[in-house]
Amino acid sequence: MRGGAGDDILNGGAGRDRLAGEGGRDVFVFDALGPANYARIEDFNALDDVFWLDSSAFVGLSAGSLSAAVFFVGKHAIDNNDHIIYGKETGDLLFDVDGAGGAATVKVAALDPSTFLTVDDFFVS
Repeated sequence: MRGGAGDDILNGGAGRDRLAGEGGRDVFVFDALGPANYARIEDFNALDDVFWLDSSAFVGLSAGSLSAAVFFVGKHAIDNNDHIIYGKETGDLLFDVDGAGGAATVKVAALDPSTFLTVDDFFVS
């Protein structure tokens, strides 16, 4: 799914998808989780774009700006607060429902490993 030069809302829904905003201030919506359900994000721009996480799928996250306490950059969760995990070496964006790693971790998206993400790139609806 490709956006255009303007501001777009991209929601791949269930299944594996390729999403590209192609300029503008784009919103990448994630509202379904599953082991075979993730999106390849081709051009996320941390200065302009944002991830919207649906709280009905991302259980335990509070609506609004994502709390810094639940965002972690690394390979896997290191404490019970690490729910949104970005593996900058691989580009994998993960959700860990219990923050403990292991079976509870689900891949949400695959980004270019050079993508720089911060907690400010996320909003929970």
